[in-house]
Amino acid sequence: MISSDAAAGFLATWRDWVGASDDLAIEVARLADLACLVLRNGGGILLCGNGGSAADAEHFAGEMIGRFAVERRAYRVSSLTTNSAVLTAIGNDYGVERIFARQIEAAASPGDCLIVLSTSGRSPNILAALRAGRRVGTINVALVGPDRMPPESAGCVDVMIAVPAPAHRPGLATPHIQAVHAAILHCLAYVMEAQLAGIPERGTAVLRPAVFLDRDGTLVENRGYLTDPGQLRLIPGAGEAIRLLNDAGVAAVVATNQSALARGLLDETRLAAIHERLRALLLAVGGGVLDGVYYCPHHPEPGKAGRPERTLLCACRKPLPGMMLRAAVELDLSLSVSTVVGDTISDVQAGISFGGRGLLVETGDGIEEVPRLSGLPSEVKGRWAAVPDVLSAVRLELSRMRWVPHGGPAR
Repeated sequence: MISSDAAAGFLATWRDWVGASDDLAIEVARLADLACLVLRNGGGILLCGNGGSAADAEHFAGEMIGRFAVERRAYRVSSLTTNSAVLTAIGNDYGVERIFARQIEAAASPGDCLIVLSTSGRSPNILAALRAGRRVGTINVALVGPDRMPPESAGCVDVMIAVPAPAHRPGLATPHIQAVHAAILHCLAYVMEAQLAGIPERGTAVLRPAVFLDRDGTLVENRGYLTDPGQLRLIPGAGEAIRLLNDAGVAAVVATNQSALARGLLDETRLAAIHERLRALLLAVGGGVLDGVYYCPHHPEPGKAGRPERTLLCACRKPLPGMMLRAAVELDLSLSVSTVVGDTISDVQAGISFGGRGLLVETGDGIEEVPRLSGLPSEVKGRWAAVPDVLSAVRLELSRMRWVPHGGPAR
């Protein structure tokens, strides 16, 4: 997350440049976290839009490849609006609706970030771009106006930032939205340069796949807000599942939403004790070892009472993939061949969002969540499934991965 000092500087810049609500600024800060993690993982950022939005996409790409305010390495950012031969060929052969989607199919990789700009939120080529990104496995971001997007398309979006219409100038809504979009991109560039300063490019280590495991309802019995290590009870098969991942050379990583921290129900010391107890139980019961434990400490409803830094929008709370992106950087993981296993639809969506897979276990809250799987967009067919429990999930994924520890799949 952006540091408190950086956040204060960012808000001051936002108020000076944009004059829009701080609520939008907080959404931009979350987007910056997500975009930085994508770049740190070796991914790229692609942008597209029509008319003035196309110009904004090109402007942002130019600042990221060149520089905005500081000297640093070039970032992998590109606009899909610049190649006239490509645009006219696709427009002529496939129709204008496909001019961005076709390029995404050719150039995007799982785990990249796609940012679309649309004042109406209804441009056919923008909606087609989002669907193409979902099929490829990009993290999809939409900068739109007050009408947002049709419900059937919103399911292909991970982060939507909607600019409200100006109450004092209703007849100038479109230019106002475009102006705020441009300011958002400038502020995004400002924060990204600050957060990435001094961070080297990702190395050339062989990357391995991971299975990211939710904690409550997946590895251990769901007891509501678990606040004491003595409350831990492993779900049958959890220890064996971790050992199977260890034996196969696949990373076993816990990724869990822990809003109990923001709610003041426990602190980091108690949470660390809970996770140490979890590690000990998994080792004792099945001989398995976790490669990492990641948690989101934030409140699901921004602005709620609690520790101020824990009640902001964040990029780490599932269904967003921030925890998985951070783990991939720190543990040398290949997200495109990785999977999230959990007992809620948000676990499945998190796996899909970074270009991997999501498996819903029918333990914990899973049985009640199964009907929600039918609401996932058709573009992700084949990238999710429901399974009885975590051991079944791991066995299924290991049979699918066919992972070779030496010289295995890269990103």
